[in-house]
Order: sequence, then C-alpha cells, then structure tokens
Amino acid sequence: MHLLLRNCQVISPAENINGRFDILIVNGVINRMGVIWQHVREVIQYDLAGKIVVPGFFDMHVHFREPGQEYKEDISTGMLAAAYGGFTGVMTMPNTNPPVDNPDILKSNAQKAAGNIVDMYQ
Repeated sequence: MHLLLRNCQVISPAENINGRFDILIVNGVINRMGVIWQHVREVIQYDLAGKIVVPGFFDMHVHFREPGQEYKEDISTGMLAAAYGGFTGVMTMPNTNPPVDNPDILKSNAQKAAGNIVDMYQ
C-alpha cells in the first residue's frame, strides 16, 4: 500500500528541515519527500494542511511498573501509549518491586518488549 501525505509541515532538526512538503510512503517506508505531482497508483491520500510531521520522540523517563505492579501499567500498555503519543523509544526507570536490577529481570523485560514498534531501553 502507498500513502501520500500532502501539505505537511515537516520539522526535523537533525536534518535541518523545516518546510511544507508532500511525503510518499511505499510499503511503510518514506520513498520521496517534496512536491509530488505525478499520479501514484493504489495510493491513499491525506491532506495534512495545518498539521506537523516530525521524527519519533524519545522519552527518557517512563514507569512501566513491570515487574510487580502490572495493575498500574505493564510493558505492553506502556509501549502502546508511547506509540500513540509519537514516541519511538523509551527508557524505563528501575524503581519497580522487585527492582529491575538483575540479568533475569532485564532479559524477561527485553523479551516482552521485543518486536514492538517502540524501542525500550532499561
């Protein structure tokens, strides 16, 4: 599937970009950015005039509460919330009960986070 995002205000400080562009996404990957006039077959178009497009954010301070207090939040729900908020990476705090302070807990948490759209660092 192809997506065409039209009239985006793109801001990327790392790339020194701040301007209005169209973005063509092919199979989930940005293929082209600029003014895209040619017809693209099987494309879903969105007019994003007035909307801002930025690279993903990184949250350096999250409390997923796993292990021990999963009723508050666990890795799965925390990662989902991060993704919905535009975050592509998070750093979890070790103040759980039991604390994340040994290889077994680190490995268990890493396995639970594997394959997620958000990268989790501990």
